[in-house]
Amino acid sequence: MSASSPERGLASLAADESGVLRFSGKVIGPEVVQLRADGEKALARCQERRCEIDLAGVENANSMLLSLLLCWQRFAAEKGVDLRFSGANERLVALATMSRVAGHLPGLASL
Repeated sequence: MSASSPERGLASLAADESGVLRFSGKVIGPEVVQLRADGEKALARCQERRCEIDLAGVENANSMLLSLLLCWQRFAAEKGVDLRFSGANERLVALATMSRVAGHLPGLASL
């Protein structure tokens, strides 16, 4: 599943063979709505009611990205899925901390 073409550097979300969702690229305005829908579809399919989104490939950090992660977290909670984020870069962790939302994004607050 991909909201946009990874070769263009735009964000994409894809499940690997272990079921971890790999999120990579740059999150920009026009694609956020599709990324949200892609993430919600992926979260609805998570096995064992647990899911991990690996953010190691994310190239930027902005309020749009934080909002997207919070939307996915809220969706997961509504569906009874234990969602955890991993691999966030220092800029994203700092932004989440400064915005006082890191505690709502499991995996970001512990860095």
